[in-house]
Amino acid sequence: VFGTWRTEATVDGYLEVRISNCEQALCGEIVRARDPQGIAGPFEHIGCQMIWGMSPTSQPNAWDDGKIWYPISDRTFNSRMELTVAGLMVSGCVLGICRSQRWRRVPR
Repeated sequence: VFGTWRTEATVDGYLEVRISNCEQALCGEIVRARDPQGIAGPFEHIGCQMIWGMSPTSQPNAWDDGKIWYPISDRTFNSRMELTVAGLMVSGCVLGICRSQRWRRVPR
């Protein structure tokens, strides 16, 4: 799971997030923002933590009890992640309503 991942694209583009180990849990820092054509551009939240507190579960390649911050709306959600053959499934929930995204690994 360590490395850089690309969020799903929106009309504004997508983010690249570097997942690493932070103390006893996983965290993710925004390292780049790209427009819909894939061109990197300025983004005020580069270097900010987007994911933190992801603890391993009893399932292999799964983490939960974390938080994810959505910088566009400045909202934080309870979050979990699972590494699958299709990519990194990232979900965020608030008041029982959850949304998921499939992130893809950024090639080196």
